[in-house]
Amino acid sequence: MERNLLVFFVLFLSFSASSCSAYFSGDADSDEALAVAPTGRARVYIVVVKWHKGLDTKHFAIRTLTTVLGSEVAAKKALVYVYDNVFPGFAAKLTPIEASKLEKQSGILRVVPDITYHLMSMY
Repeated sequence: MERNLLVFFVLFLSFSASSCSAYFSGDADSDEALAVAPTGRARVYIVVVKWHKGLDTKHFAIRTLTTVLGSEVAAKKALVYVYDNVFPGFAAKLTPIEASKLEKQSGILRVVPDITYHLMSMY
């Protein structure tokens, strides 16, 4: 499990580095290439949680989001996807302030913005 998580982060960091280098070299055409959201606007974040035996990722995600967002209804509305196969985690639509609060919760390993990469083709 830890090896899968390590592979995920290595791939993520390599894609992030290439995206940043393209942006700063002028190859990227806008801030959208880095999926930068203005402060205060909600966007999707990928949340990696600490795995333990018997973990119900969806229940954990709703419970954790409830502590940050204030209600279970808001938590269920913010939850976008639950990851169970490659790594334990979930995707949620949050503001940058909510994401930083979430990252401080126990059981949360990492909170990263979801970045969309576009295939560049000659055709």
